[in-house]
Amino acid sequence: MDRNHLAGGHDPAAGDASGAPTASPEGMRAAPAAPGGDRPLDEAAAELLGARGPLASSDAFELRDAQVQMARAVAQALSRRRRLLVEAGTGVGKSLAYLVPLALWAQREK
Repeated sequence: MDRNHLAGGHDPAAGDASGAPTASPEGMRAAPAAPGGDRPLDEAAAELLGARGPLASSDAFELRDAQVQMARAVAQALSRRRRLLVEAGTGVGKSLAYLVPLALWAQREK
């Protein structure tokens, strides 16, 4: 079994967009929407860690699909007030995958 799988009974990234950068009419990268807002928590978390998120502009950024999937799963668990067990190998980006959705959730719950 792949060590980078998510436990939870479903694929949280099912139906996810391709992640390809979106360009404006002028050919510039579109700015990401402000975190939070009216969007579902899992979408907001995935965008922050995705190819169009604010971290993507850094030269040190490395898109990690498993990290985005994990962030979606964590966000969904928080939104549904459910427990989640995640197993992921070294280098997946577990710390940010937990912290980004948790910070967004805390901001919305205050």
